[in-house]
Amino acid sequence: MTRLLLRHLACLLGVHAVGLVTLSLMRLALYAAGHHFLDAGSAGDILLQAQAFVRGVWFDNVIGCYILIVPLAFTVLCHLAGRGRAALAASLWWMRVLWVAAIGVSAANIPYFLYFFKNINSSIWNWAEYGTTTMGMLLGEKSYYPPMAGFVLLSAIFLWLTVRVRRALVPAGDARRGEHKGLQARPWCPTGAMGVLVLGCAAIGLCLFGIRGRTGYNPIKVSAAYYCHDAFLNQLGVNPAFSLLTSTLDDRRPENRRLNLMPVGEARARCLRDMRR
Repeated sequence: MTRLLLRHLACLLGVHAVGLVTLSLMRLALYAAGHHFLDAGSAGDILLQAQAFVRGVWFDNVIGCYILIVPLAFTVLCHLAGRGRAALAASLWWMRVLWVAAIGVSAANIPYFLYFFKNINSSIWNWAEYGTTTMGMLLGEKSYYPPMAGFVLLSAIFLWLTVRVRRALVPAGDARRGEHKGLQARPWCPTGAMGVLVLGCAAIGLCLFGIRGRTGYNPIKVSAAYYCHDAFLNQLGVNPAFSLLTSTLDDRRPENRRLNLMPVGEARARCLRDMRR
């Protein structure tokens, strides 16, 4: 049981690593598109610029751990129940869908950043009220085509690599034999279950630490990416999906909600009345 769990965990971590590389390529594309934002003092400092990519991997790993935690826990529970072989396929599809979504947010962040000079955030949900207009704007603007093409290309490469990772770590022949055996009732082994429990708890604990992002009182925040005087490099290290997620959650906090001091109709009527005076 423990040996099979190790192979499945290695497969999940392999997909995680492929996702990190893919997001780093998207960050490189943003750097290439927005390098003109660099200050004169940092334009020639390669080591200073490299730190933004290192911090970017840090933030990408946080998003990756958010994606990983559910399939990781699901895989461990299935192994404890003696049905670990059936968990891998569902876990991989979960990770593929969410990683492609994260790649899509990074692709959308490129034109957003070039226009607003900040990472994508919860303000995009305001555009959802005008779906037809927004879609027409996206499809009608030719400058958006390269990020769209990059998203399609990198997503296809990512999905292909995840298939290769699974075939390398869990051969198809073994998977088919495992699925056949999984249909048969197998005796529960206390020793094997204890090994799965210890290994699973360790893996889940590391994943939760990855979600937190750092030690200390507070979990990781956007400010952790700021390390120099260059505004472009400071923002380059922030994962767009992380920015979108945290800003959306912040908007839902009670203290950040819009104040409703009076009904909208009454406020409008009072404004019109005051304007006529």
